Amino acid sequence: MIQHKAQPRIEDVLFRIEERPLFVAGTPGLAGGSGHVRVDGYRAIVDVERGRVLSVVSDQYRLVENSEALALGRACFEQVFKRSADTMSLFNIVQPTTRSFCHVDYLEQVPPTAKAAEWRPFLRITNSYNRTFPLRFDVGSCRGMCTNGMIFGKRSIEFRYPHTSREIKRTAVFRSSFTSIDALQSEFDGWMAVLKSMPIERAHVPAIVCQALGMPLEPERWQSSAGARKLSQFAAHLDQLDHDYSEELGRNGYGVFNVITDLATRPVAALASPASVNRLQRRASEWVEGTVEKARKGESSVPENLEQSKALRAFAGFFE
Repeated sequence: MIQHKAQPRIEDVLFRIEERPLFVAGTPGLAGGSGHVRVDGYRAIVDVERGRVLSVVSDQYRLVENSEALALGRACFEQVFKRSADTMSLFNIVQPTTRSFCHVDYLEQVPPTAKAAEWRPFLRITNSYNRTFPLRFDVGSCRGMCTNGMIFGKRSIEFRYPHTSREIKRTAVFRSSFTSIDALQSEFDGWMAVLKSMPIERAHVPAIVCQALGMPLEPERWQSSAGARKLSQFAAHLDQLDHDYSEELGRNGYGVFNVITDLATRPVAALASPASVNRLQRRASEWVEGTVEKARKGESSVPENLEQSKALRAFAGFFE
């Protein structure tokens, strides 16, 4: 289970980790009488507090603890955002109950006298103890009032350090593929302006959302009783999200974008595993960039496989 913490606490990712020798059961009477044989060249990564083995790695594996990843995040914030790390404000943490990985998101603090923008850039620090994710840093944009977010898939932060160095922080270099955070935010605001001017029919929403997030649309995939139940639940949830956002923001591309980012941030079982938050938020970015590009060329944003989606909606009871 993935936890989206309503009031995130950085202490939740700062638990004690140890690298311990790895043993396997051997022949009783050998290995000093214990019957356990040490495995050379490998170590276990252990959550000390819970006594849980998170992964098995080689001796050459360079473990980066979450505390070190967060310290690197401060350096990244200063190099890429061009802001003091003292202005970083913890916004969100995504972490499984196993504590095997985490996404930690930071916004820049807004002065008390200033009005925060509706969407704001954030820095995501990703680290894992089971090799699910490499240590990485991403920039995204989030809607502060509801934590909906997307990751700029084509706007990356490149992180380099000598692999022979045990002191990553002293040697780390961060390079971004965008000119500045302010320029990136300005580009994002331009995308939102296009979406707000783009009317989208209610009947088209399921097809657009499913294609944007990569949900399989073939009806035969959902014909089992379990599949039908999941899809029915997804249909009801999507219907409610569409209703809520269209009431708040209008029946336009901007409302649909918020449906997409809501599902990407809090995925339901029929869509994807909750561990897919980062991937889905990248897909949200791909959708908005592609949709805006089509709109500026005068092309339709409705997926070509709309007829296939109509068959799916008829089967699942979408928006009836």
